[in-house]
Amino acid sequence: MSGHTLSLHQPATRWEDALPCGNGRIGAMLYGSIQKERILLNHENLWLPLFGRPKLPAMARHLPRYRKLLEQYKFTEADAYYRRMLKKEGWPDCIYTEPFHPAFDFCIESRVDGAFTGYRRGLALGTGEASVAWKEHGKAFARRMFVSRADDVVVIELTAGVKGGLEFSAGFGVHPMHETMRKQLCYPRDFSWDEIPLKFMSGARGSHAAMRVRYTRGGGGYGGVARIATTGGTVRASEDRLEVKGATRALILIGISGTRMTPAVERREKARLNKLPARYDTLLKRHARMHGAYLERVSLHLEDVSGRVASNEALLRDAYENRASNSLVERLFDYGRYLFISSTGTTGMPPNLQGLWNGDYVPAWSSDYTNDENVQMMHWHVLPSNLPELLGPYFDYYEASVRPWRKNAKAFFGCRGVYACLRQSNHGLMAENMPYMIWSEGAGWLARQFYEYWQYTGDRTFLRERAIPFLKEVALFYEDFLYEDARGRCLICPTMSPENIPDFPGAGRTTINPTMAIAVIREVLTSLIEACELLGTERRGVARWKDMLGKLPPYKVNSDGAIREWVYPRLKDNYHHRHLSHVYPLFPGNEVTPESDPALYKACKIAVEKRLVVGIQSQTGWSLAHMAHIYARLGDGDRALECIDLLARSCLGPNLLTYHNDYRHQGITLYENAYPPFQMDANLGITSAVIEMLVFSLPGFVKVLPALPRRWTRGAVEGIACKGGATVSLKWDRAKKTVAVSLTSRARQTITVKAPGWAGRVRARTAGVSVRPAARGAAYWDITVPARRSVSLTFSGKT
Repeated sequence: MSGHTLSLHQPATRWEDALPCGNGRIGAMLYGSIQKERILLNHENLWLPLFGRPKLPAMARHLPRYRKLLEQYKFTEADAYYRRMLKKEGWPDCIYTEPFHPAFDFCIESRVDGAFTGYRRGLALGTGEASVAWKEHGKAFARRMFVSRADDVVVIELTAGVKGGLEFSAGFGVHPMHETMRKQLCYPRDFSWDEIPLKFMSGARGSHAAMRVRYTRGGGGYGGVARIATTGGTVRASEDRLEVKGATRALILIGISGTRMTPAVERREKARLNKLPARYDTLLKRHARMHGAYLERVSLHLEDVSGRVASNEALLRDAYENRASNSLVERLFDYGRYLFISSTGTTGMPPNLQGLWNGDYVPAWSSDYTNDENVQMMHWHVLPSNLPELLGPYFDYYEASVRPWRKNAKAFFGCRGVYACLRQSNHGLMAENMPYMIWSEGAGWLARQFYEYWQYTGDRTFLRERAIPFLKEVALFYEDFLYEDARGRCLICPTMSPENIPDFPGAGRTTINPTMAIAVIREVLTSLIEACELLGTERRGVARWKDMLGKLPPYKVNSDGAIREWVYPRLKDNYHHRHLSHVYPLFPGNEVTPESDPALYKACKIAVEKRLVVGIQSQTGWSLAHMAHIYARLGDGDRALECIDLLARSCLGPNLLTYHNDYRHQGITLYENAYPPFQMDANLGITSAVIEMLVFSLPGFVKVLPALPRRWTRGAVEGIACKGGATVSLKWDRAKKTVAVSLTSRARQTITVKAPGWAGRVRARTAGVSVRPAARGAAYWDITVPARRSVSLTFSGKT
């Protein structure tokens, strides 16, 4: 189990620097101030009704003319035409998704008798507890907090090292506006408090406090109830606050309702809190059992670690001075998994751009679901981290989006099937502006997770009832959307290669036949064909999809050897852009590997090298995480780790949350906004990138240490899930040139294992296991793994 605890020496003065706790539905962030403590509270269902649901325009009638202009390379004219038609059909000049917003704060104001010493603020990843501790006149004081998965409440304990030493008032408060009303990315202007459609009403009675919040636009609301129980002392209500005097210990329980807090709901919530045991350790034990069961499934231990108990400040100082230490990498690996586990459950909403934590009423990009990278990056680690049940909210959310996506497809393109907009929040209707509304691969990329779930779990019921129906909706759109040129090849138009522009006079983002679009469509159709042939269904559909596959344009390579970003004639690559959408077949796809297509693999590698001309000043936090994955797929562990080094030096906050970009003008990443948003994508991207460096898998094929950085001379990873139903654990020592491998499999199968070149010999340490050289060449071994039985192997090289 992870023993990592985030440790800091200072409190937070902004919500972004507070310590996050969550149970998948409720998020809480502890600032850690001694006298005036503030706890920011969030609920997964709270979306501010600022913009409303759009009325979709009848744009399909304008598609032929738009396509014709693009085919004729009249890109500027095409863009102007489509914008005029949007306006003619009543589409607004600017439209946005509804923003995820904070619920309210819970505030604790304590009596302070002396100057503090020994201040510490911490977050225990293994239990999900945030804490703050200090001394006054040599007497210890502490606060601990977690959000219970078992009881669906925020639990806070205050303790004093002297009998009767607690004196404080507590209650709900409006989250302060000064933290939130700055201009944010994606919005054209600031918003004033008068435009925020919320009305807050707080009160207190007996040992309970309550907050009722009403949306002044669109109806509905939400609320919260708190209960305080003490050891010793008294609790009394005073207006909207609860006052505690003479206590040695106090327990605060907070419940949050994501629906309107009517008197009946408030009574039920109070009764629920009253029934819970007023013992912090009892409540913690049943929460930690559930939380820890997820976190313990995978573990990473890098040797030569001297800073496992070091403070965040010390680890970040080391990263600023030189590079990310092994201690920091370990902590970030576990922190990514912690953040995901804490921001989702088996039901409810998937984590949004900021997970479950947000203190801005109008956050950057609405803190929504951004479907052209960010959502996907946040879920890349989930299956190899062996957390398949936590994908339930992802599947539920996107299946619920099918109906509005069908409306998008019909209104904008006259097509059957589904069209996912680039961004969405509490609905899936188009809520995007030009040119980003023209991108046809969102649903296809999101469908990848459905098929990979089957590949990891072998769940045929899921494959039949959920993966195939979703893939069919995506394929149905492409059946109508694709059209043929004079040679019988499919044209994919209009769409874009996020978010690059070809090197052609007047070109914009909206183009024809980008490589990424070809790759996503190939992936969707190939997955669908494989699934249906396995289950013996959809024979007519399979024939159609195979015909479509045969008509897709092939990938092309530039004269310099790099894979082309657009295969449409005359659209030259523009290497001066940080995005690498056209290497999708390499990553995040797995169509291109050194084994499957060595020539195209080399072309992808050259394409990555060509993009280095943009320099680090064009990167972002998430793009550095993405680059780490690409380098891992290219077998370059040192460069993959260098991306994490740069990210740690530029886009990590004191609590290790990741930011969109560096806001300090340090020369790493672009400088897009003086107040860059915290985004959880790079946090989870780091976790996934580390896994990619250590294990790569396809059904029946596992690469061991495919991109091991030289700095990781010794280490171990346990519990990595693989496609095909296997689980692998590794322990390596590069100095001794040994790798100990443990393999288990859900069913009996033969797995081809690729060992690192420096450990190409193999010895089975489990009796009766068949190990033989594979046909692929040196360092490839075919190993027959029995069902549900661990197989131990040692790979070694000459020392």
